Amino acid sequence: MPDVDVVGTVRALSKPIVKLLEVVESGIGAICGPLLLILKAYAEGRAKLVREGFRHQLVMLKTENARAVEQISSQQHLLTAGGSLEVDFSHESEVISSQVMDTYQQSKRRANIVTITAEAADQISDQVSDDPVDPDWVARFFSHAQDVSSEDLQKLWGRVLAGEVERPGTIPLRTLDTLRNLSSSEAQLVIRLASRVSTSAFYIPARKGALSDQEIRILQDAGLLEESAKYIIWNVEANEKKHTPFQEPPGWMVFSYPSGHSIRVEVTHTIYPLYTFRVRPCAYPILTVIEAQTDLGYLNDVVEAINKREQYSATLLEH
Repeated sequence: MPDVDVVGTVRALSKPIVKLLEVVESGIGAICGPLLLILKAYAEGRAKLVREGFRHQLVMLKTENARAVEQISSQQHLLTAGGSLEVDFSHESEVISSQVMDTYQQSKRRANIVTITAEAADQISDQVSDDPVDPDWVARFFSHAQDVSSEDLQKLWGRVLAGEVERPGTIPLRTLDTLRNLSSSEAQLVIRLASRVSTSAFYIPARKGALSDQEIRILQDAGLLEESAKYIIWNVEANEKKHTPFQEPPGWMVFSYPSGHSIRVEVTHTIYPLYTFRVRPCAYPILTVIEAQTDLGYLNDVVEAINKREQYSATLLEH
């Protein structure tokens, strides 16, 4: 591959991409030339190209390393003494095996970070704040991200990185610790959850299309969800003119969603709890950067389920 004009390539990139690269370089050092070329030449699908390139590189590296170890091993003989086997870990083959393992691990971690960077480049918006990203955040992020090899998780980590570059302070440090412990299958659950959560971080379970009890437990165990019964409180001031002191005005509560829709829940008398789950504060920033499209079908299921309960009435509104 011809030498890359790093300065010229960076100058040709957009402001958001340049800021992203500055953040990455502050965390891991200089960015590799192939990534710069891909960022310059492609407007989308960059992560796919980077991932495929590194996958091929790692396969070739693993093959070459295996051949080197095999060649050294074939030139040595096992030592025997008195019928017992003596193992000498200072053998050249053992030293080379250790070096090979270290090289492969370092290359794999580098590949993970660069791929996540490309994912962030694919998802970053055209508008970014001029505020710098906190160095401690950068250090924590890349310390965790280097071991993220699942494609689903790399997409999620890329979205988190893009969100923090766009608006520094969006993702708290403790959120990175929550993200770090997610598996690939749990990441898929998080995406499903994001499409069903209100802007106030509440998830209302419904029978159809809802997360299963097992999936809820998984998200609770992962530190994303916690039980939270919401109580519908009377709006006395708004209804006091319509009711005598012996009558209780109707209670109501509104759950708003990123799509602009909302669910208004009312009860006819007495205070009734509405069984919900709340996304924990340390986990909610993950859902906000995902920017999942609200599942309108699920909102309709929620309204239908609530309307089947006595004393409850729910309406789906669009603003």
